[in-house]
Amino acid sequence: DTTPALVWGNTLHEVMQACFCEHRWETSRVDDKIKQVILKGVNKLIKIDVIIEQAPREVTTRVKGLLAFPEKSISSEWPK
Repeated sequence: DTTPALVWGNTLHEVMQACFCEHRWETSRVDDKIKQVILKGVNKLIKIDVIIEQAPREVTTRVKGLLAFPEKSISSEWPK
């Protein structure tokens, strides 16, 4: 089954994984990754009845808490 929780959770996971791999956490970069992941998963959004224009707002709201992680746990010495 495709549920909203599963779609948003997988989307967040993909965004965070990309940021970890690239070691880039700038807001503009995170926003770009969100857009890329959303476009890649359009079929999942359709299944949960979400329009593409709404999806970035949904993911951005959910990703805010996760973005505190690199500030607290990652430094130039990786990890802190």
